[in-house]
Amino acid sequence: MLAAGLTLLLFFCWWFIGYAVVSVLRRGHLLQNMLLAPAVGTAVCVMCVFWLNRAGIPVSTFGPGLGVCLLLGTAILWRRARVFAPVWRYIPFAAIFLFAFSLISWPMFKYGFNWVSISNDDMANYCLAAQRVYKYGYFERLAPEELVKNMDISAYSIIFADAGARMGSEMLLAFVMSLSRLSSHQVFMPVIVALHLSLLSASGALLLRHHRFRGWTLMALAILSCSAEFTVGTIYQLIAQVFGLSLLAACAVLLMGRNRDPVRRLVWKKAVLVAVVFSAAMVVYSEMIPFLAFACVLFWGVQLVKSRFLAGAQSLLIAAILTVVFLNSYAPASLKYMVAQARHGSGHFASVQDAPVLFPFFLLPSGLAQFWGIAPFNSIPSEPLLSAGIVLGGILLIVSLMVSLLEASHGVPAAFVTVAMLFAAVVLAFKQSDYGLFKLAMFIQPFLIPTLVGAWMRFTENKQSVRFA
Repeated sequence: MLAAGLTLLLFFCWWFIGYAVVSVLRRGHLLQNMLLAPAVGTAVCVMCVFWLNRAGIPVSTFGPGLGVCLLLGTAILWRRARVFAPVWRYIPFAAIFLFAFSLISWPMFKYGFNWVSISNDDMANYCLAAQRVYKYGYFERLAPEELVKNMDISAYSIIFADAGARMGSEMLLAFVMSLSRLSSHQVFMPVIVALHLSLLSASGALLLRHHRFRGWTLMALAILSCSAEFTVGTIYQLIAQVFGLSLLAACAVLLMGRNRDPVRRLVWKKAVLVAVVFSAAMVVYSEMIPFLAFACVLFWGVQLVKSRFLAGAQSLLIAAILTVVFLNSYAPASLKYMVAQARHGSGHFASVQDAPVLFPFFLLPSGLAQFWGIAPFNSIPSEPLLSAGIVLGGILLIVSLMVSLLEASHGVPAAFVTVAMLFAAVVLAFKQSDYGLFKLAMFIQPFLIPTLVGAWMRFTENKQSVRFA
């Protein structure tokens, strides 16, 4: 029960911090801001840890003090800014989050902090790197004579810092370690499950652009909660992926909104919010940035064609400058790492020639059925069910592409990200990239499902308007 309590406490704290920040810096629909809040809260926490650890201070030294300062500062902000939260309208969404939490984390109630899911090598690397930033400054390294003693395996994780790797997830783990005084493997699952709920919440913010979308957003979140490919990243302990997708969804909401801010004070507020969340996305999972960039170019292109000017261009320029300031010397290293990862992800997972394909799922026709959950990954159904599933999966994929393009023409942010990922899927399929397609099948879920639900909502509303015309 303590592990489950820590998970829900983390999610609430991120929401508490994020909603205060969003309420002060962004005008908009209150309920959408409430769904956006956990992702923004994690971005604020990670950037604070990032700056202090890069300054050479171990997370164990400043972690508890930073946690107290964040909570007290947020409480003061709530009071001074008179932040208003329509909690009664948020209750149905909280129920969905509890439902998703119970679906994915039931082993936590049995094993507590000893639940480590499949305990793969990704988790081992994340935990070791988290232990390093917990005990050392970002650039601090042991002397060679100390390294050869092999007394601290986590010290070897300095190679990630030298390579400019994204270490936001490790820093968040170390931050939670400093607050809870638990080990990295004990806090890992509570943190990733809380990030899973944050991703679910941010996906809802993509669809909830108006109060009349509330029921449809609840439907989309319920579907996402039951989606195997949405949850597999959490079960497989891909914490940077889960964290990065939540920030990608938040960036899509902030960068592809329709609001115009002519007042200089509001322009600066929006720029600061965008810069913080985008900078956190670079620190956490820079592999997401190409999808965001492609989607934003499409969105801004449609905006220019329709209105012949780019709304919010001034705030975007200021946000870009602030991002460079926030990331500082990390910016070029992260871009270099992002390019290297994109090159690796677009090829075969096994780099050795003639090595077996490790992720063949979506290189085979059966992948069309597996993508939609018609067939499981670990077994192939017999005929004629297999052929029927492939045909149905292919039809659904074609319909999804057409619907996404149509929704993009209406300026729906989730649709632009979906189109970007579908375009990437075509490229990866042409290159026979097993690993890239496997990852993309997980990436697209938080954007494809809200796009499809939003399109169905538009269809039913148009049908009703024709009926009563």
